[in-house]
Amino acid sequence: MKRSFLALAIVSLLVGLLASPGVSSAGDFVFAYDDGFQPIPSGNVFASVRFNHNAQLDGWDHPVPPPALATTFTAHDTGLYLVTYDLQLTVNGLVGVIDTCSARIIVTHGTIAAEVAGSQSHSTVTVAALSSEHRTVQRSSLVSVSAGDVLEVQVASNEGLLPLANDGITATGAGIVPVGASITIVRIQ
Repeated sequence: MKRSFLALAIVSLLVGLLASPGVSSAGDFVFAYDDGFQPIPSGNVFASVRFNHNAQLDGWDHPVPPPALATTFTAHDTGLYLVTYDLQLTVNGLVGVIDTCSARIIVTHGTIAAEVAGSQSHSTVTVAALSSEHRTVQRSSLVSVSAGDVLEVQVASNEGLLPLANDGITATGAGIVPVGASITIVRIQ
């Protein structure tokens, strides 16, 4: 009798949690990617990463095309989300350089934009003159957003204002659609 009551209480609690306002039992996810070249600005200036294809999209707005607008994701629902980004970096050296490329997640709430603490990742690349190196920069972060908040991934290079390398996010690899940048957003709470 005690086990039946405990099992009934647990089932009632779970049903109540799933039926609570603002808690979705399905939906609220994104998988978007970009299959083109994106230059990375130099001088430690961050720029938004473009994602020009929505493979899966539910509970978020992400306009594509045009490419200039394909950088932001606007949340429909408040919640805690697991956000993972993956960027395929290419550094083409005109001369021998050591270059660090960094990426981060930004959330804009109203008019206030802030980096998500712990979301930054980087890769340091040593490139010989007239050669190329490829690296992956990626990170997963738990991100709390409110309905209407805007999320984006940004990237920068520590190259000087007169760059000695051509840095970019490049779709590389074999297959039908090589991918240079991808993002996955999944609501977990």
